[in-house]
Amino acid sequence: MSRRPPQSSLRFLSAIPLVVMALALLVLGVQRTTPPVAAVPLDIGQTLIAEGRIDDALVWYRGLARDGDPAALRALAATADIVGDTPTRAEAMRRLVRDGSATLDEHVEAARLLAATGALHPALTVLYNAERRFAGALDERFLAFYAALARDAARKDVALPLARRMWTTSNSEGVLKILVSLSGA
Repeated sequence: MSRRPPQSSLRFLSAIPLVVMALALLVLGVQRTTPPVAAVPLDIGQTLIAEGRIDDALVWYRGLARDGDPAALRALAATADIVGDTPTRAEAMRRLVRDGSATLDEHVEAARLLAATGALHPALTVLYNAERRFAGALDERFLAFYAALARDAARKDVALPLARRMWTTSNSEGVLKILVSLSGA
């Protein structure tokens, strides 16, 4: 005759896995009653600016921007603007554009900064890339800047196709004036 274990020992053995699982869930933190509070990252650069240490903030953001992080590049450009460091601002904006992280306004700002330093052809390249990347968002103001830069760089042929496309879709008098100035008539 086979011997059967007593009922109390079976109950004890079946309760052990449940206790182990409950302890594991408790230790691992799965039974969290409230979601964790999102920590607000400390922006040391903004703290330095608030303390009036803008040059130190510029150095801080320059270090953060080394790896090409778009947020760090934007912060570097903004801090360089506060200091009046146009070459650093232009370089940060150029890197944003080159890495493909820039918005349309940032493309225009980068081209403006490049044109102000006399780099007309690189500025025209930035606007050309903006034209391709943000085709649906271009307006008459963009076209006017693009056309003026193309005239200054003696490359009217670059802005002329955009002026023609915008004329066919808008029939705006301003676009027509730009088109006429680019076509040489």
